[in-house]
Amino acid sequence: MNKTTSLFIPVVIFATMLVVMYQVNKHTQLHARMLEEHDLQADEHFVTGGRRAQMSGRRGAIRMGVDAQPPVNVDELKCHIEEHAEYHGPVVEWGDGHYKDSAEECCAACRATFSAPVKACNAWAWCPRPEGCDGRKHKECWLKQGALATVLEESVGRGSPAVAWVSGVLYTNAQMDTYKANKQTRINNEAARLATLRANESLPLVWMDVSLKGTPLGRVEIVLFSDVSPLASENFRRLCTGEVHPTITLKGAFFYRIIDRFIDQSGVNCAVALGGSFRDDMGGLTLKHDRKGLLSMANRGPDTNGNHFSILMSPAPHLNTHYTVFGEVVSNLEALIKINELARGKPNNEWTNTQDAQITDVGQIRQGVPVPKEVILDGLRD
Repeated sequence: MNKTTSLFIPVVIFATMLVVMYQVNKHTQLHARMLEEHDLQADEHFVTGGRRAQMSGRRGAIRMGVDAQPPVNVDELKCHIEEHAEYHGPVVEWGDGHYKDSAEECCAACRATFSAPVKACNAWAWCPRPEGCDGRKHKECWLKQGALATVLEESVGRGSPAVAWVSGVLYTNAQMDTYKANKQTRINNEAARLATLRANESLPLVWMDVSLKGTPLGRVEIVLFSDVSPLASENFRRLCTGEVHPTITLKGAFFYRIIDRFIDQSGVNCAVALGGSFRDDMGGLTLKHDRKGLLSMANRGPDTNGNHFSILMSPAPHLNTHYTVFGEVVSNLEALIKINELARGKPNNEWTNTQDAQITDVGQIRQGVPVPKEVILDGLRD
């Protein structure tokens, strides 16, 4: 290597890092803006990084995420309780050490914080079983916060006796009416957002055909965020094309770990498509696990990425900063939801039968802007 080359490579890497940092900021702003414009903030708390809920001028009134309505008085709120349900949302108060003797008392604790300026609770989960719930203790009362649409549509585990928890949410009749009226608008706006994302020619677009117990469920299309997660995106793209070697592919892989309304996890134990275990994409670590359909790397700790990944079936803020977000399903998410239903009602809402759901074929529709070789080489672990 001559002197000119040795000076040129660091310059290229540094310039690439600046581009990635710019794309991270642009990508994050774009997603937040698109979600806000289309009333699709799965949870205002995660998207805005902990921004307080919008408060009215008087105590006891609050606007609630995508279902924002005229301010209501706390006294108008009703506690709607559901057995065999574990409602989702950012934690306002952890259940560890926070015990209540009944579901009604847990709801009262949530109501007491409803108008708090920061820790405003509107949903909760309570453990009724003396033997505990999913490893948690009897009578634990978890206070949570979330947009009404998120709580009712994205919560983990509902409707099966295998779900140990009792949960509830606070809302008025008027808020429920508005939620129902806005539901179709949210659906339409989400379709428009995904169509815009799919049409972005600069990003890779790949596909995988999936089946459930041998029955084809159709083709799932995925856009990869190569602008902010170049390593994870390029590795996944290569696993879809098989361009490295015919055996280095997701074709034939099973969804080996499925958790109800949380994740569908898959991957292959072959050589890593990039050439070895690779580092976390710093840009992807800043993206939030804030909606279903996002792809997130599976790992064994920091900078240990390979050929395994999860597809979110609900927002999962506890994964933020620990796992790289690198793509999103843009068509036929319904097939993956159908696969996810395998876990419903199973112990701990988890299903690990590795033969039930499979990726039967994979491919690429477009490559997008190629990831520079220097970025890949720099991202491989020593």
